[in-house]
Amino acid sequence: MGFFQAGGQVYNQASAEEVEIDKINGKTYRPTVNGRMSLREAQLWSLLLFATTLFMSIALFTIYNYYMALLMIFFAVFYTARPLRVKRFFILNNLWQAIARGFFPAVFVALMYPTTMGIAIAFGLFFSAWVMGAQTTKDFGDVYGDKKFGIKTFPVVVGWRVSVGIMTFLFLYAFFLLNWLTMRLYLPPYFVWLNVLSIPSGLMLYFLWKGTKVGFAENNLAWVLFYATLASFYLLPAILVA
Repeated sequence: MGFFQAGGQVYNQASAEEVEIDKINGKTYRPTVNGRMSLREAQLWSLLLFATTLFMSIALFTIYNYYMALLMIFFAVFYTARPLRVKRFFILNNLWQAIARGFFPAVFVALMYPTTMGIAIAFGLFFSAWVMGAQTTKDFGDVYGDKKFGIKTFPVVVGWRVSVGIMTFLFLYAFFLLNWLTMRLYLPPYFVWLNVLSIPSGLMLYFLWKGTKVGFAENNLAWVLFYATLASFYLLPAILVA
């Protein structure tokens, strides 16, 4: 999952159009923007990361994991790449990322343990709803570049106040779904401990509302919390199972 996420991030910065967007948004420190890495080098680096994902999928798990990894890479690449470039389309861009980062990873892991597939699907439904809202944190700092290049994110289309409201609804829905699935025993009882991640989720909304930024990371503090919480959703179920 780490190599997959890294490959997707690198690929997202490996096109001329993305470089222009980053320049407008003030992200001149990125290696493809300041010239430390050429677009060709970034594409090759992304390819290496994706190839490692595929190799580990077949070496460590099953042939089904290999196909699932291919599917996740398809979603990662065509979020940015043409002809699809899904990030242009309002709502679909968030839904696309929700499936790639929320639903598919749960199924990806469960393929190693087929008897847990029902749990994985239930977890994926909850997790994808959370990701669909949380993914928006990145877009608040990219409004100018996104607007110029026709990328219809929530902040571009409906403004930052309504976007925070939509995120709030999606977070509430996600954690409601988590608890409902747990009470109905579609998820094991210990999954109720995932409610602790509602705390950083709430902080994400607070920092977005306040416009809090940090010097060591791009975009905003909510964006930093998004990735930290995303990683926690990947790791915490494994800790609870143990």
